[in-house]
Amino acid sequence: MASSLTTLCRRFPTRYGLKRIFASSNILQPTRNKSWDQYIREDLWLKEEGAKSFAEIKEELDFKDPEIHETVDISLPAKQKQLQKKSERLKLLKEIKNDKTLEQAARLRKLHIPLEEVKKDWYKESWSIHAHSIADHYGVYQDLFGYAYFYPRIQLDISFDYDDEYVTPVHRGNKILPSEATEAPHVSFEAPRNTLWTLCLTSPDEHFLEEDKEYVHWLVGNIPGSDISNGEVLCNYLPPIPPRGTGHHRYIFILYKQDKRVDYSHAKRGENCSSLPERTFSTYEFYKEHQDYVTPAGLAFFQSEYDESVQTTFHNILNVREPAFEYDYPPDFHPEQQRYPWKKPFNLYLERYRDKKEIAEEVLKERLSMISPFKELPKQPKYPDVFFMPNKPQWWRLVEHHRRNREGKFKDLPK
Repeated sequence: MASSLTTLCRRFPTRYGLKRIFASSNILQPTRNKSWDQYIREDLWLKEEGAKSFAEIKEELDFKDPEIHETVDISLPAKQKQLQKKSERLKLLKEIKNDKTLEQAARLRKLHIPLEEVKKDWYKESWSIHAHSIADHYGVYQDLFGYAYFYPRIQLDISFDYDDEYVTPVHRGNKILPSEATEAPHVSFEAPRNTLWTLCLTSPDEHFLEEDKEYVHWLVGNIPGSDISNGEVLCNYLPPIPPRGTGHHRYIFILYKQDKRVDYSHAKRGENCSSLPERTFSTYEFYKEHQDYVTPAGLAFFQSEYDESVQTTFHNILNVREPAFEYDYPPDFHPEQQRYPWKKPFNLYLERYRDKKEIAEEVLKERLSMISPFKELPKQPKYPDVFFMPNKPQWWRLVEHHRRNREGKFKDLPK
């Protein structure tokens, strides 16, 4: 019986087919407390002798060893005042919700909210939780610390010089182009003078050879208070280098609080380090080695993608050729060509089955015929969609429309 059930499940995989088969039988009816989906998964699926049920297989696949996969909080301890303020805040929110005058003013659009005070209050109360949630969403903790995480306690104010007047700030995942981050940023944070800190800028998305490694872009240790200029530069600043064709890369600032002065001689790179192998870095290994006297306390990060300044960085700073990546797309699927296609524009339909190299060669010849070292390029019409072609079919006019607007296969014609 079990083998026949398995055969039926495989021959009639849809719920409708199974329902038709078993509805007419007096045996194998689902109970009232189970839907047909549950009945199929739990009672009918692979009920051969010795086979595991769907629930047992799912439990095995989802099992995680708590000693290995349990997440660990490595953040600085929260201040007792913050915990007290949280309970006071919840009490205040409850009072505000019950205030009818505030509700009426909000409905009449007469309620004035001081945004600066709200921002200050947010920094005191909720900023750490929200920053943690955003970093967790972007996979920062998983890619840098494995199964450890932390709540940022120190607010980092980081900005790159945009020009003489403006700066480009670093928040939590905002986009900054490499050309906007060619020089080391300005970093400030509140810290007592008698404390020591370590600042690290790393990217978990850049390493070309090892998937679980990073390239360190900036590393400064033993920073007295918030004076980064007097810190020990372990690795000089390197601008972002997201290669062409690799999309957005994350660049993460992490601020560590030190319990004492740390000997970073083994982590120090050469002066003006221009070697990517020397910049190979692992945040996990770095923290594991110094976890007894450094604790992550601040976090900020931005995203960046390729622009022309990346080529300059590779050539002038790293002295290597610029890598470029392309996605190897699978070949386009085309159904079998029909002799008499119904309701298909025949010119587009035929080009769909032409060799792309043949089409590119045709367009290249047309481009070369328009370019001459002794003549200027023909001027584009002011209104390219206005043209008169008597005694021409509609498909011909459509091709001319694409040619005049440099669309489709004509996009490479000179403009």
